[in-house]
Amino acid sequence: MNIPNHIQQDLIDCINGKAYLEQKARVKVWLREDVENKKSYEEFSRWYYRSLYADLYDKIDVNKAKYQVKLSLQNQLRKRRILQWGSVAASLIVLLSITLLFKMFYQGANDCNLVEQDDYKKAVLQLSTGEEVCLSSKCQLQINDKNASIKQSFNEGMKYSAIDADEEDTIAHELVYNTLTVSRGGEFKTTLADGTQIWLNAQTEIRYPVVFEGNTREVYLKGEAFFKVTHNVDQPFIVHTANITTTVLGTSFNVSAYTSDSYPSVTLEDGAVRVSTEQNTLLIEPGWQVWMDLNKKLVANKVNIKHYSSWREGKLVFHRMSLDQISANLERWYDVQFYFTEEVLRELEFSGGIHKTKPLKFILQLIEETTDVKFIIDNKKITVERGEK
Repeated sequence: MNIPNHIQQDLIDCINGKAYLEQKARVKVWLREDVENKKSYEEFSRWYYRSLYADLYDKIDVNKAKYQVKLSLQNQLRKRRILQWGSVAASLIVLLSITLLFKMFYQGANDCNLVEQDDYKKAVLQLSTGEEVCLSSKCQLQINDKNASIKQSFNEGMKYSAIDADEEDTIAHELVYNTLTVSRGGEFKTTLADGTQIWLNAQTEIRYPVVFEGNTREVYLKGEAFFKVTHNVDQPFIVHTANITTTVLGTSFNVSAYTSDSYPSVTLEDGAVRVSTEQNTLLIEPGWQVWMDLNKKLVANKVNIKHYSSWREGKLVFHRMSLDQISANLERWYDVQFYFTEEVLRELEFSGGIHKTKPLKFILQLIEETTDVKFIIDNKKITVERGEK
């Protein structure tokens, strides 16, 4: 790793979100000078995060803990069990690893975005007529669909506004729907006519009326979305998914209901929601999550809401998540496909986080460094196998 001293300081300021425009410009010029400089930058980032926590965890024998964790991993894999972090040394190294990764996750939002990114805020809007409109955060748009005006701007995303109806049109009529679809590698924000804000994650579809009428406000979701619902006690807001119905008056919550999800969930940030399935109904408070088990019965537990809603802030967070679930998230965001050489590898659990602007290779290397898992990258195919013993 050969980085000039003045560039090193610029990189540190970039990572910490303190870089001036001229510092960012110098770093970008340096990155373009040689392809090896990009590799040096990634290596420097990993080294910096480690050294940053050396003082906080100077009492931890990291090498010894890593060695014991590796032995534990090998034994658990041979026994084909789910990975358990039972020993004291294992707990310490996991704590260190999680803290390291979460530091990257939180600080990552402020880095220089040194790697150029495509416009990822892209979606397709299907109007009530069946016409499809391609959207991105870079485009501006203004169209009308029946009794609503739709505007798309760089700062506010897509926003609906009700158009004043003529007197003869004030009689309630059949609802007119739009469908918004976000593909792999994308995310999007829209504001409905009632002021409700919705952040859509990758590979998500939502169907909703252009203007709400009647006694309820009902939308239909496939995938994952975060809702910030405008309060209206006389018109409850209802989110329908394949197996779960969530009813609110005005609140903020996350719904994850991909077709591939074994356990669809609703996580509440603010307010109160009522979640229902064919089996039972639960009312939850902020900081609680409801998820559906394999018998379609709802179960509630207290969680850290940031683990489940930070994706809308450009972050990927994994909290005690299996490698199978992690790979599904990464597939949706980076538009790749994971293949496991052994089914037992899917069951391993990891915690951590990273900013979405980081390359896929970056987070895969971080997982490799603390486990006996190895990733083989072949274009959009990622093969997961045991690491070298």
